[in-house]
Amino acid sequence: WSTMCSRLVLVLLALGVVSCAEDDVGGVCEKDSCIEADPIEWEADQVGKQLISWVAQQRSRNKVVFCKEEVEKKELTEDAIPLYKMGRCGDMRHRAKHEYVGSRDEENRFKGKGELRFLTEDLSIEKQRNGARLAIESGSDICVLDNAFMSMKTINGYFKAGFPKGEVKIKLNNFGEISGRCVDGVLHGKVVIKNKNEGLVFVGRYLDGVPHGWAWVFCPDDENQSTGAVYLQFNKGEIVDKEMVFVQPGFEKAVVGTYSESKGILENGHKFQISAYGDRDCIRHIKIPRFKKTGKKEVSLPMKIKSVQGRVSVTSTRVLLFNRVAKVGSQSLIRLMVELSNKRGYKVNVDQRTVEQYNSPPWEQLQLAETLTSFTKPTVWVRHYNFLDFDSFGLASPKWINLVRDPVERVISNFYYRRAGWNIVEKKLAFPDE
Repeated sequence: WSTMCSRLVLVLLALGVVSCAEDDVGGVCEKDSCIEADPIEWEADQVGKQLISWVAQQRSRNKVVFCKEEVEKKELTEDAIPLYKMGRCGDMRHRAKHEYVGSRDEENRFKGKGELRFLTEDLSIEKQRNGARLAIESGSDICVLDNAFMSMKTINGYFKAGFPKGEVKIKLNNFGEISGRCVDGVLHGKVVIKNKNEGLVFVGRYLDGVPHGWAWVFCPDDENQSTGAVYLQFNKGEIVDKEMVFVQPGFEKAVVGTYSESKGILENGHKFQISAYGDRDCIRHIKIPRFKKTGKKEVSLPMKIKSVQGRVSVTSTRVLLFNRVAKVGSQSLIRLMVELSNKRGYKVNVDQRTVEQYNSPPWEQLQLAETLTSFTKPTVWVRHYNFLDFDSFGLASPKWINLVRDPVERVISNFYYRRAGWNIVEKKLAFPDE
């Protein structure tokens, strides 16, 4: 009997280890018995303060702590997504107009320390992407085509054989900045993304040009993380929505659940106390408990997150777009929003024009979408404008609001509005030269 009991204990122990390994999706393990190729040394002392301290270090422009694991050890694969493609102009149908400040090698490729500038304000670029072809001069010039989803303005760093290598800084068209490691023009290693006010947006690792593994995401209009943060996992550029963690302000309590991108919420959530933290690959991790039953908690996140072709887009849920329909009572709603703005701490941005333009060319839509998703303060944006498809640009969409009215009543209202004396005077004062 003692022999059978010993064997039974050994079997149960073995099953326990296997069960733990199966539950350890993503490599963040909760039990000490779990076996990992690169285990995390967990710390349980002052968890909240240590997490806040680490976030502050990532936000600093000067490196306080140097981490040797910032460089990715794995080799690039054939599926790697580069920041841009490069080749002979005669071999490239589509290309982006660019300017390089720095040296070049004997084959006219970018070399040494320099800056690559994408001239995205030139409308001819969009014509190129729609099928037009640039005139070929000598056929020996070097041309590039950028990853359009990244929406880059400049790439600053060290170039070899035409591509950035090592540490780079990428300025985006929304005035944000990406800092990270490049291998042959591909983001490959630790990456930090900041908004135009140098507030943290993303801290994680890239593999083959896309986010991969556990990372941290922060709300772009909350530079002090007073609304909390999101700890989530990427798998080859895709968000793993089945296990996302909303870390509450103070970084001591959290909710783990399933992410709904369309709603911007965590569903089926469980609340838990963060018991420990640990560092691996220059990223600070937290222990996530495993729950056998489906949770019932639902949490609205302070941001929406989207990942497309290497671009991680984060938009605050405190950005509201009011693409007002004419003569439905929008002015009354705007007055109410303005009155409440001081009490509620948000800004009302009314985009008023002499001639209303309800639609724009694709390149202007992209510029507008980049602007609307980069607000660093809670904002209500107001304009007579058609619906803007943020998904087509790879951007996380803000919230929308609008009003509708009976069509006949709307026409009657417009009739009297155009003849009202106060309206004529207001327009003349606002646009005296028109």
